[in-house]
Amino acid sequence: MTELRDKRADTAARKLLLAGIDARPGRGAMFVASPAEQFRRLDRGGRTMNERMITRAVYHQTTADPRHWSAKLTWGPIERRGRQWGRTVRIRVYLYRSGLRHSLEHPRQSYAQHEENRTYPGQRIDQ
Repeated sequence: MTELRDKRADTAARKLLLAGIDARPGRGAMFVASPAEQFRRLDRGGRTMNERMITRAVYHQTTADPRHWSAKLTWGPIERRGRQWGRTVRIRVYLYRSGLRHSLEHPRQSYAQHEENRTYPGQRIDQ
């Protein structure tokens, strides 16, 4: 998972985006499993490396999609499913113009307007 963008993350992100686009609000969701050692090294935002990878893949695909979607991810609590630990992420998908409007109204939250809010593969945001 050290590639610039992991293909599995891209595939999972695409499925999550399509579920969010096709579903009623709050219906697009997936479980993101992470190895236990990643939960000992959470970033400042409280996310594991796998969760950051999915987040980056979702946001990359929303900007690459010709329909120009904007996504909001909401992470659930850490839970165990069988032998795996992880979190459920829910997606809410908006048309890009409504996301842009929100970004302009809340500029401090915008990763598009503030490069310091962006993360890159392998980077921990708490360092």
